[in-house]
Amino acid sequence: MLVDVIVNNTNKELQLNNGSISKFILNAAGSEIQDECNQEYPQGISTSTIAITKGYNLNCENVFHLVLPKWNENSSDSKFDEYLLNKPVNEGVHSKETTTSKQESSSMAPRTNVALTKNRGIKIQLMIDSISNASVDVIVNSTNERLQLNKGSISNSILNAAGSQIQYECNRRYPQEPIPDTWSPMEDEELIKIVPVTSGSEYDDIQATFRRNLPSYRIIKIERIQNKTLYQRYKALKEQFEAENPNTEIEVDGLWHGTTTESVERINRYGFNCRYCSKNGGYGKGVYFAKNIQYSADDNYSPPDHHKIKRIYQCSVLVGRMIQGHPGLKVLQDPYNSAVDDIQRPFIYVTFDDSQAYPNYLITFSN
Repeated sequence: MLVDVIVNNTNKELQLNNGSISKFILNAAGSEIQDECNQEYPQGISTSTIAITKGYNLNCENVFHLVLPKWNENSSDSKFDEYLLNKPVNEGVHSKETTTSKQESSSMAPRTNVALTKNRGIKIQLMIDSISNASVDVIVNSTNERLQLNKGSISNSILNAAGSQIQYECNRRYPQEPIPDTWSPMEDEELIKIVPVTSGSEYDDIQATFRRNLPSYRIIKIERIQNKTLYQRYKALKEQFEAENPNTEIEVDGLWHGTTTESVERINRYGFNCRYCSKNGGYGKGVYFAKNIQYSADDNYSPPDHHKIKRIYQCSVLVGRMIQGHPGLKVLQDPYNSAVDDIQRPFIYVTFDDSQAYPNYLITFSN
């Protein structure tokens, strides 16, 4: 792929053999790129300087070498005393007069400014007001460690232009959400842990629900499902729903889902996959959850095994913006997130996204 510029966040000495990205660029471009750095910038660079070299063996016109300052979450852009520095063309920063045919086809404004901040670091102002109309191969975004795109002017502009899906993808691919405080400790490399719950408020709450609604049934065991991957995907989708529906109740806790013995291992590991959903449901071809445990404990939804043992999950479900369900419903159109039996007083919820529900507890019980 041919691009105009590659941006390299490097060290002040411009020693490209230090740092994984710089070393990759050095190996790909060839030793000439290090020679140019040594010749043109013998004293190195500071955070207020961008070193410009040719691309050499790389498929780009230039490489911009810079040293990004430590990002300060508490910095206020509005308090910065800034001045704009437009370098002339022969210094390789300002690109107004060097428009190529590829750049001419873009609706991006011809503005590539470097904003230097006095005593407060550097920020690069990448044509914020035209970013949604830009036609480029790659946009480089220097953001914070938690990938919160609503923090910082450039990140926020990218978020607004790209839509909430870009934040969801960041959260899904690079999850940062810590595990809940109620979970038992897990090793870093431990992704799934099934924890027996034998006492405490968790056990008491579920037992009270059974005694009140299913008095003829006996709880055999309660297990907490601790699945880091499922939980982080669920939280990422929750953030997306919250961004799309700021004034809507997104989550409902304590919903029930009856299941078969054969499905337990799959749900514990992969969650509620819509491929295995109800095909004959009256409110859509999705995964069903009920407010009332009696509904999900029915033999039609949690059939007993040959030992007459049944299984049911207590779940958290992202309901978001709801629509009235119907038998032929397969896919929800924007802006809806779930289907229900009754919009005013929902009793049954149907989801169509694999990450839309989290199985908090598996209850094994019998008559």
